[in-house]
Amino acid sequence: MAPKGRGSGNTPARVVDLVNDAISKTSLRSVSKTTGLGLAALSRYSKGIGEPAQSTLEKLGIYFGVSVAWLRGDTDDFGPMKPERVGDLAGVVRQRMIDILEINALIPDRCAATFCILVVYEMRQIKGITKLFGMHNIELETLQEIMDLIREVDTKVIPRERRLQT
Repeated sequence: MAPKGRGSGNTPARVVDLVNDAISKTSLRSVSKTTGLGLAALSRYSKGIGEPAQSTLEKLGIYFGVSVAWLRGDTDDFGPMKPERVGDLAGVVRQRMIDILEINALIPDRCAATFCILVVYEMRQIKGITKLFGMHNIELETLQEIMDLIREVDTKVIPRERRLQT
């Protein structure tokens, strides 16, 4: 996918998604300042307008910690991840599982079905995150701990008939 210049072509879907997510968490100005890209360019990419140049994709790849090929959609290989990002992701997933188990112990029986629905949704989100960020990059011991917590949530919180749907 060769860059087509300012205003022409389409922004890769992964770039649109990541830019919009980053903007929603901070601001357009903050993402612009951190990436070194202009406000107008980021605004266009968030709308899917214009195909980013190679140098722009490289800046975005550094900012998001992903490969340029992944950003373009040429591969599903996320590319090299910075070790601190892998550790952060593992910590977030681990903590969410612990939180769910602790909350489950406090939920009255009459609220269990509603909590289960929320947990099923959360588990789908975590599945998507782990797929996107490549949990294969996590140390085996940490990964095993996370998988054990996920299995525990699955068996303690989600009824058997709902497990088949997640």
